[in-house]
Amino acid sequence: MGWKKDFKKQFNERRKSIFDYSDGVSSVIIWERSYESPKTLLLDDIRLKRRWFDADLAERTENYSQPEMLHKYNYVFNSLGVSEYFEKYLTIGDFENTVKLITSQHGEYAAQVVLLMLKKWVYFTEIKFWDVYNITFMGQKEFDENIAKKIFEAMKLTGLEAIDGMLNKANELLETVSNLDPYRHYLMIEELIDIGEDFTWHWSKMLDQIVDSAIAAMYNETISEEFTSDDTIQFDSTFDDFFEKTKTMVLNDELDEAMEYFGMTFASSEGEFKKIYRTLAKQYHPDINRDPSAAVEMKRINMYKTIIEDYFSNTLGG
Repeated sequence: MGWKKDFKKQFNERRKSIFDYSDGVSSVIIWERSYESPKTLLLDDIRLKRRWFDADLAERTENYSQPEMLHKYNYVFNSLGVSEYFEKYLTIGDFENTVKLITSQHGEYAAQVVLLMLKKWVYFTEIKFWDVYNITFMGQKEFDENIAKKIFEAMKLTGLEAIDGMLNKANELLETVSNLDPYRHYLMIEELIDIGEDFTWHWSKMLDQIVDSAIAAMYNETISEEFTSDDTIQFDSTFDDFFEKTKTMVLNDELDEAMEYFGMTFASSEGEFKKIYRTLAKQYHPDINRDPSAAVEMKRINMYKTIIEDYFSNTLGG
C-alpha cells in the first residue's frame, strides 16, 4: 500500500495546470519551439532536423517493449483521406502516403515541413508517454498486460486524433500560399513545425485520466468519490465505451476549466465571452506586453478560447 500513497501524491502533482511546465512523472509536455531564420529552414535543414528527432527517439526507446498483444496497424486520416502504416505504438510511422499527397498538392518542400511537424509531435508524445508509463507501472505486481493494452490503445487513438487535427490545420495554412518558401514564409513555416504544441494539452489530460483509471482498476476502486455511478469509468468495460467515456470526462473538465478561467457560467452569452477575451488579449498579447510570462499567459488564453468557441459552436449553433 505504500507505493499507492506515493502515486496519489504524484497524481495531485500531475493535476497542476499544463502551463506550470512541471516535469518528472508529470504528463505535461515541455515543448521546445522552433525559433529559426530563413537560412536554417532550407530543405536540407528541414530533413536534418527530422532525422534528428527520429534518431534520438529510437535511441531513447531502444529498450522499451510494448505489450505482446499489440500489433502494427493502419489508420485512415479523415483530414487528408490517406491511410498510413504504423510500425510501432503509439504513432511511430514514416507517413509516406501523407508526404506523397502533400508533395503532389503543395510541393516537396511543404511536404517535408509537414513531415517534420509530425515527427516532432511523435517525438515529444512518445518520450512523455514512456516516462510516465515506466515510472508508474513497471515492476508493479498488480499490473497486467490487459491493463497495459488498454493504456496503449487509448493513447494511440488520442494521438491519432491529434495528428488528424494537425494535418487539417497544416493543410489550411498551406492553402493560403501558392508555393511555400523559407525566405518569404519563414514565420508560417515556424508555425507549421510547431502546430503539435497546440494539441499537447488535451493529450496530456487524457494520459492523466487513463493512468488514474488504470491505477483504480489495479485496486478495484472507482476513479473518484466525486463521480456518480453514471460518470465512473469502468476499466473492464469494452474499449470503445471506456475510451469515449474517458474522452467525454476530459473534455468536460477542460470546458469547466475554461469557463472558470474566463469567469463565465453556462448561462453566459457568446457576446460576453468575446468582451472578456478582448480585454485579456489587450493585457497579455506579446505585441503589447513584453514580459516573457505574457506569451505563456496568451497561449493559455487562446487554448481556453478554442474550447469556449467549440462549446458555443456545437451546443448553441454559434
